[in-house]
Amino acid sequence: MCVIHFIKAMSGDSFLIELGDGHCVLVDCGYKSTYERELKPLLQKLHNEGCRVDLLVISHMDEDHIGGAIALIEDNGDSRNPNVIAIDNIWFNGIFDVCRNYDFLCSHLVEKLSEKDYKKKEFLLSCFLRLIGVGEGFISAKHAESFEALCRSYDYNLNNESANGLIMVGNNMKIGRWNISVLSPGKNEIDCFAKWINKNLISCIGRDYKLERDDFVSFIEKMVVATAKDEDGACGREYISANKTDIKSWIGTSNLSQMNETNRMSIVLEIESDSVSMLFTGDSESEDWIERAKTKYDVIKLSHHGSTKPNIALLQNISAEKVLISTNGKRNHPENELLARLFIKGIRDVYFNYEIRQKEQVIGYQVEYDFVAHFEEDEIKIKG
Repeated sequence: MCVIHFIKAMSGDSFLIELGDGHCVLVDCGYKSTYERELKPLLQKLHNEGCRVDLLVISHMDEDHIGGAIALIEDNGDSRNPNVIAIDNIWFNGIFDVCRNYDFLCSHLVEKLSEKDYKKKEFLLSCFLRLIGVGEGFISAKHAESFEALCRSYDYNLNNESANGLIMVGNNMKIGRWNISVLSPGKNEIDCFAKWINKNLISCIGRDYKLERDDFVSFIEKMVVATAKDEDGACGREYISANKTDIKSWIGTSNLSQMNETNRMSIVLEIESDSVSMLFTGDSESEDWIERAKTKYDVIKLSHHGSTKPNIALLQNISAEKVLISTNGKRNHPENELLARLFIKGIRDVYFNYEIRQKEQVIGYQVEYDFVAHFEEDEIKIKG
């Protein structure tokens, strides 16, 4: 048996999977406040029970996934003498390893900026920091330090399994009887992300932008987190009636927002044993990796907090016994159309880590569509 701890991460993601025999995988950490209120007490409890985190995966660098990870690494300290819990490996595609693979980014690095360029950079950095984590507590005490640098300063094993420094299709790890495989990103998603970084730097600084070698990672990371904001889910046309309506009327209500390049860089994980298969999708676009996925899983964490567009290919091609949707209902998540598609497909168990605005309607559809909705269950036990 394995246990999925479905952590309350507000509008973000965080999942702690106990694989048995003291082995754990931690996928995303929500915001800084997620770590402080929810994740740290759980990790301390597991440490006292003799567990360790074999693998920490930060799917991508959105603040609702990485904020708690920064707080965790700062709090945990030296990997050889951890304050909270032992962490053996970390997977995270950060700015340094992306940039060093692309000459069109590295060519803008200089040893020292002019006074004019330095002042402009500092002004932009202050603007980025004001945009990050409003109301969610993202910024840590070492807010100017990148997550990559933080991991290396405390001697964590960061992306040690990768030849080019990036975790991508083909990377895998064995943990006890479990196999961890990466379905995404592929080369195309990484190329697009690098080009998006370059485009945004040109927009912020100018076509002949310059960045200092010593701190370009921190600057670009803050730019990415601050500027890669997602559109809200659909609202307005998807008015929730107090009376039961035909769920098929919810089809067509989504604005079908595209995932941005940061989301499409999400590390998509397949976690399998001989008898259990699980899929964790970050905020990815499922059409990017659908051809590499299996046609059936025991558990799937749907992409992007219940948005419709990134999950369409998934729902059209993959079935599952249990589906997880991580959201506190902000930003109009989950979308009505996503829920309609999910229930019509015939998923047996649907888990929400919070109550959602559609709760009464969802409960009302359970018998007709033969599913069970679970709200605020923080432990999901998977037999096998």
